[in-house]
Amino acid sequence: MARIVFSFTVLMLIASPVYSQDVDELMNQAMKNVNSGRLKKGNSLYLQVMEIDPENIDAMYSLVQIAHATKNHADTALYGTVFLKLAPGDVEEEDIKAKIAAAEAEMKNPARLTLKVYPAETRLTLNGLYVGNGEFDLALGANQSYSLEGTLADHVPWKTSLKLGSGGEKKISHRMEKIIYFGELIVRPIPSKAIDVYVDAKKVGRDLSEAIVAQNQVLLKTPPG
Repeated sequence: MARIVFSFTVLMLIASPVYSQDVDELMNQAMKNVNSGRLKKGNSLYLQVMEIDPENIDAMYSLVQIAHATKNHADTALYGTVFLKLAPGDVEEEDIKAKIAAAEAEMKNPARLTLKVYPAETRLTLNGLYVGNGEFDLALGANQSYSLEGTLADHVPWKTSLKLGSGGEKKISHRMEKIIYFGELIVRPIPSKAIDVYVDAKKVGRDLSEAIVAQNQVLLKTPPG
């Protein structure tokens, strides 16, 4: 019986290109809403910009201003801290620091999170918002639920959640787990045309040839003879 050998390669899923016109349109819509007093809508649009372009300092700066204007102290501290990480030395740095300090004072004994993740290149998000790489120190709203995630190529994604009471402090140190890839897997399907193929626990086809078409992740290598 001929031996069928296949290996699968780990592919990077490339997101759709970020078109600057999309970001520009969202920014324009956000500014129009804010200028018309529709701060909630403007805030939502700026957050959409951050989803597309996580390092857009103009959108983040606007989020700080909206949070400050609406006296959302937890968001002022969060967005302000992220802004300082995205734009160190910015001309608005002192103003942002002052707003963070005022927000933390108004929060009256806020919770505090200190996070350090290794390697330092690990991308961190808090409740889906990109907050920088590697580490940060942040005042959090008491008794609010937060979700933390860390991602880095060739490492197992990391996720945790927390909820701190007033004045609570949490220090988290985490080392990302390296993924070890094996280059080849030998399979002897019997019968060869009645095998369900799974990739990452998801069914991708009824046999190996279907898997190639369905996912473009499986490479067949049939030895001669």
